[in-house]
Amino acid sequence: MEGKDAVVIVWLLLLVLASNRVKGTWSQFYHLRGRLIFQEEFDTLNTSRWQHIITAWRGGNNEFEYYTNRPENSYVRDGVLHIRPTLTADRFGEDFLYNGTLDLWPEGCNINYNGGCVATSDEDIINPIQSARMRTINSFSFTYGTVEIRAKMPRGDWIWPAMWMMPTENRFGPWPRSGEIDIVEIRANNDFTCRNKQMGNTLMGSTLHFGTDGQHNIWRPTHYEAVLEEGDFASDFHVFGLQRLPQSIRFYVDGILIGEITPPDGGFWEVGQLDRDPGGPNIWANGTTMTPFDYPFHFILNVAVGGNFFPDGCVNHQFPKPWSTKIKQQMLPFWEKRHEWLPTWNLQHDGASNALQVDYIRVYEYDPNDTVDWYWYQRGLARDGFQEMKGKVVLSVVAVVLSFVSKATGNFDQFYQLRGRLIFQEEFNTLNKSRWQHLITAWRGGNNEFEYYTDRPENSYVRDGVLHIRPTLTADRFGEDFLYNGTLDMWKEGCNVNYNGGCVATSKEDIINPIQSARIRTINSFSFTYGTVEIRAKMPRGDWIWPAMWMMPTENRYGPWPRSGEIDIVEIRANENLICEDRHMGNKLMGSTLHFGTDSKHNIWRPTHYEAILEEGDFSSDFHIYGLQRLPRSMRFFIDGILIGEVNPPTGGFWELGQLDRDPGGPNIWGNGSPMTPFDEPFHFILNVAVGGNFFPDGCTNKPFPKPWSSKKKEQMRPFWEKRHEWLPTWNKLRRGEEVSNALQVDYIRVYEYAPTNYMPVYDTTDWHWYLWGLGRNPYFG
Repeated sequence: MEGKDAVVIVWLLLLVLASNRVKGTWSQFYHLRGRLIFQEEFDTLNTSRWQHIITAWRGGNNEFEYYTNRPENSYVRDGVLHIRPTLTADRFGEDFLYNGTLDLWPEGCNINYNGGCVATSDEDIINPIQSARMRTINSFSFTYGTVEIRAKMPRGDWIWPAMWMMPTENRFGPWPRSGEIDIVEIRANNDFTCRNKQMGNTLMGSTLHFGTDGQHNIWRPTHYEAVLEEGDFASDFHVFGLQRLPQSIRFYVDGILIGEITPPDGGFWEVGQLDRDPGGPNIWANGTTMTPFDYPFHFILNVAVGGNFFPDGCVNHQFPKPWSTKIKQQMLPFWEKRHEWLPTWNLQHDGASNALQVDYIRVYEYDPNDTVDWYWYQRGLARDGFQEMKGKVVLSVVAVVLSFVSKATGNFDQFYQLRGRLIFQEEFNTLNKSRWQHLITAWRGGNNEFEYYTDRPENSYVRDGVLHIRPTLTADRFGEDFLYNGTLDMWKEGCNVNYNGGCVATSKEDIINPIQSARIRTINSFSFTYGTVEIRAKMPRGDWIWPAMWMMPTENRYGPWPRSGEIDIVEIRANENLICEDRHMGNKLMGSTLHFGTDSKHNIWRPTHYEAILEEGDFSSDFHIYGLQRLPRSMRFFIDGILIGEVNPPTGGFWELGQLDRDPGGPNIWGNGSPMTPFDEPFHFILNVAVGGNFFPDGCTNKPFPKPWSSKKKEQMRPFWEKRHEWLPTWNKLRRGEEVSNALQVDYIRVYEYAPTNYMPVYDTTDWHWYLWGLGRNPYFG
């Protein structure tokens, strides 16, 4: 992708890497990196730096090991730390597991939680695994900086290595109130599959945990994964990275960003929706948006075995999981099936294959003055697993940043996957009104906009094979006095939406809608369920203009909005210089969103909202191809062949994704459907240009003139109209070759049926691919 710079800072659940050794250019990872403040090269095991945990407490996941400082479990060989699980029976004999007492007080037990210093065989056998956990709680902690850990993961069924961090002081109370940072965790099984997804040693995860208590441990919106398509993380060393910054936390593998969290104004309390459940006062309210992650944390390295981290119901190659997490006695069946899993622990003659091997750990202080250029990789496109693109740092933006001059020319291989025959083609040689039905109404929509919709030719027309939807002034048709004293009777024009009295508008509470525009749809002519959409379009330019290309269900099978869903393919704010919270929100930024929920108060969109930003130029300067793929398992949004977001709902579908079981609760309204319900029904197209309304938030900065109305006041259209000398000139800022600048221009719309025969294995068809969890940073696209 020559000539294009890209930054991808997204909420993502899964990144698939096409090589067993991930290649990376490290400049972005090195950004903001100051002096070296911690360096551990493991020339020896320095026990004054690394303090062993000694306990038989089985942790929060009910694991099967006990931790010791014995040399067979933690040692350095050839400059590499090894943490290796062994068998308790090798030390004490097998009978000890059934009849012994493991007294760790003489060994220096330092965690007696849940009686962790003495283990007996009263309810289960003695912990059958002996391992090691080390930490720097007494020697090194830090708040902001960059971590590099070069490590190789172990191989062996039911082994769980972890490199993580915990707060050195539980300033906000016990776990998870003070936070947890998991730099990397894997399940070391060679072939472990859950719900047709590989969950073994080809997959790694990075996670933040936070919340109020064990029942409100939040991690889903801050969990990120990467998968190797070839090889596994036990075959070679990789560099696992973490950046802790004053505004965000980033996770990397081999220089590739796999996830970033930049909390909104409400911080992690808002990210976790803890105001809804459990409710009560925000325990971090007196901190920053990064609280509780703005305090010193220390390192922990360990290898666990078994426990709840390995879920029931998954498929393990050759031999199934030997215990159930639902029963009290778990270690006994695990141990008695050791002839199945133990051979997988010793595949190499040196006995190190089941060890976590750490080459080095380095920490660099945070340096806010480091502003070097950097390189990044465009994911989801390159056949060799990565692409190098020169760019500049963009912080605090949960969006894909597309830094090409004005026109994207992406690799469309992924976008074309699963694409069958053409089932809808609109080239706009004319405006076919039997295909495109106009909405005729003065109803101002759910965002209290300022336009009324009509079928008049000045607002929707075709010129040179391009559809134009353009807002004009109501006063140009009826005169200015009409806005203050008239009655807009839409019944005479064929009004077809009378919601909230939308067929007649008066000036009793505000002036008549001052803008005349168009909305067209295919509700009576074309709908589809699964397939690929391409729309080549150019966005309008002009303050307070809001174009949208979107889809709604043709039948509200589950009830009124948002119960039956909404798909926003693209929306922008057409202002050239609109800044919200120090972030560009005008025509350089586009958004794609799914809406769903039980009612307007429970309209869920944050987990399914994705954005792209042009670093140079704007979406009003040239045509781009906006893409949508509706698949039986997922929904994907593209721009110019670049994947900007994908939602793969969990087993509980969009009900679980939106946490609607918590708020508002009650029965799942989509419980009888698929995980994609309500998005597994036919939807139709809508194209429109709106103006004003709540889509433009208060408190933002617009240049050269501020927003002329307040969304908090009842009378909004009058102050907007009376400041038209400020915004109207921006509607006609023509650029070279333009005849009109304030129109949404659509060159074509094409829909291809879903063709699963084009589906290649792994997760989808391209060499590497991502899956997004996605809480949108931007609170204004709802």
